[in-house]
Amino acid sequence: MLNEANFMAYVRKMHQLNEIAAKEMQTYIDKFGFDNMSQLVAEAEYIATKYGEGSSSLACLLYDYLAEQQGAKVPPAIPAPVATHDETWGAVQGALNEGAGKVANAVSRLVKQAGADTIQQNAARDRAEMAFVPVGQTCAFCMMLGSRGWESVSRNAKSHAAHIHANCDCQYIVRFNPSEGVAGYDPNKYKRIYYDADPGGSSKDKLNAMRRDLYAEQHNDDSST
Repeated sequence: MLNEANFMAYVRKMHQLNEIAAKEMQTYIDKFGFDNMSQLVAEAEYIATKYGEGSSSLACLLYDYLAEQQGAKVPPAIPAPVATHDETWGAVQGALNEGAGKVANAVSRLVKQAGADTIQQNAARDRAEMAFVPVGQTCAFCMMLGSRGWESVSRNAKSHAAHIHANCDCQYIVRFNPSEGVAGYDPNKYKRIYYDADPGGSSKDKLNAMRRDLYAEQHNDDSST
């Protein structure tokens, strides 16, 4: 069982990498702006590679630690590739289409993606189980993914782990036998939230209802402070 202290230490380290990457990208933008797209993407690729390699390395350490703790006879974890030039260009261009303020977060997301991909790709190699563990005040879609619990990872899994976004500490975690897990992670809690949202509605209806509930809850908390 991955205890809460070790899990949160991993979350904090990943958060620091993502945050530093976003700050470095924003520092570049503040100094040079957006006039030179090639240079902008080159800087984004440099930052995404530098901190993405750190994210992959941390994920490898966690993966190997869990394998050892659970007695799994698997090879050492292999870091997933960081974002390619084309992927970085696409992320930057997509962020610019949404607004200039989104670019730093797009780079942060690429960093986080490397760690998530590392967990998924090694879990697929070893046919382990993986779960998406929500952390903190999370979004409706993260909660929905958390409700799915532990799932086997197919060797035909997509090259990128699903639903990675900036400003989010939720993490993919692996296990090697059904008796293991993450302390405090209860997929049934998120299942109840999901199924109670807009009973009888479609998946889209449920997610929209969850978003409305989260919005109301967060604004009620803000007004009480």
